[in-house]
This record gives sequence, C-alpha cells and structure tokens, in this order.
Amino acid sequence: MPETLAFCQGTLLRWCTFWPKSAIYRQGVDDHCSLVMVAGGLPAWFDGIVHTGYMAADDSAVAVADQGGNLYVSADTGRTWSPRADGIPTPSNVLIV
Repeated sequence: MPETLAFCQGTLLRWCTFWPKSAIYRQGVDDHCSLVMVAGGLPAWFDGIVHTGYMAADDSAVAVADQGGNLYVSADTGRTWSPRADGIPTPSNVLIV
C-alpha cells in the first residue's frame, strides 16, 4: 500500500517503494480516483527510497528529493516536474520556503 507524502489542492501524492527504488503516484481525494504513476519530468524510478521527509507541498508547489541527491520541483500539484538540483547530500527533510 502506498504511503501518503503530501496533499495539495485536492490531490494526494503518494510513494511506493520497490527496494532499492521508489516511485511517486498521484490520486485525487475522491474515493473513485485511481492511483496514477507520476511522469511529466520525473524519472520512472527514483534513485533510492523517497519517503515522507523527502517531499514537501505548499499550495500548488511540490518538491521531492531522493537518496541519490536529486531534487525535483512542480508548480502544478505534481502534474509536471523539473529537475532543480543533483549531487546534493542525502536529505533528511525537504522544505518549501
């Protein structure tokens, strides 16, 4: 069962780990919405695990980091993504300011 990472504007962003990699899924808050693997600029599989502390959301902005030191951002509730940094130290938390 995927774990919820973030909630932004009626959308749940969830992660699911298939060791040693993980992926992000989107799901509307309506019970009838299905889980959809997020693409739109994200890799098919993240480098290592993505967990709750590695994702932050504020309004429609979302940021996610992986254990490989890659940071991705979205300005549209996770529909499209852009790489923002690579080679950063393994995060303990991600924060949008």
